[in-house]
Amino acid sequence: MAIPQGFETEADGATSWETAERTGAARRFAIRLPPIPREHGAWVILYAPMAFGFAVSHAFAPLRWSLLIGTATCAYLAREAAALTIRRRPRPDTRFWLWIWSLLTLAGALPLLAPNPAPLATIGALAISLFLIHTGGMMMGRLDRSVWGEMLGVAALALTAPAAFAVSTGGLSAAAWLCWIACVLFYGSSIFTVKMLVAAIRWKRHRDVSIHRKIVRDSLVYHSSLVVALSAVMLVLGRRAALWLAVAYLPAIVRAAAAAWRLTPAPPPFKRIGILEMVYSVWFSGCMVAVANLLR
Repeated sequence: MAIPQGFETEADGATSWETAERTGAARRFAIRLPPIPREHGAWVILYAPMAFGFAVSHAFAPLRWSLLIGTATCAYLAREAAALTIRRRPRPDTRFWLWIWSLLTLAGALPLLAPNPAPLATIGALAISLFLIHTGGMMMGRLDRSVWGEMLGVAALALTAPAAFAVSTGGLSAAAWLCWIACVLFYGSSIFTVKMLVAAIRWKRHRDVSIHRKIVRDSLVYHSSLVVALSAVMLVLGRRAALWLAVAYLPAIVRAAAAAWRLTPAPPPFKRIGILEMVYSVWFSGCMVAVANLLR
């Protein structure tokens, strides 16, 4: 017998309530596209040092290279999901993607660890340590967005250079760590330059001269120190290697000096800056490979 509308039994009501709960839960936990890092420059810093490490290794291992590229990508996506979970209330499916990317990273890392696990295990431990320090900055009031917080991020991403070297050769050497240091110094330059441009916009908004002066001073100190360090290294290199080293870093130094000289409170063309950063990265990697070949 049909039950008139509005006179459902308790069981029917419970069933309707449970159905609504299941429907709401399904909506809440619907799996969407994974969260993707929006910082385009970070993708460059992830892959360019890796290509640099492959080239410097003077080895050819396409299968292991492909596996490292996939593993590093999954690790970076897992890091993004973890950061979203820590920094703010994540999307309902963020933890799902965190597990997926973490499992894929582990699955890709296991065959790469054979037959000598020590080199990649060392790099992995260092990457995790840098992430934990960076995470501590997130929990202390967005310190991860400071200049030195972002330098930590660059240092972690650039570990793909020694990882590529280790995957190609089966071990780590001083050359692998020098590749890492060279990449951190180069990409650190872009952090100071972009921060300086953003600080000029904030100065226009708040009229706080201290903001303007501090970031210009920090950029000047960083790039002056970089020039001094490069000059010292060039003194012990051969003439051709020293020339290539100077040419590798020249665009970054000129870019920073030009930005400080022409600094205005107008918003800079960030899209054009991003494209130029990719060009600078390719230039840097090519020049540094030339340096490595000359020192071989």
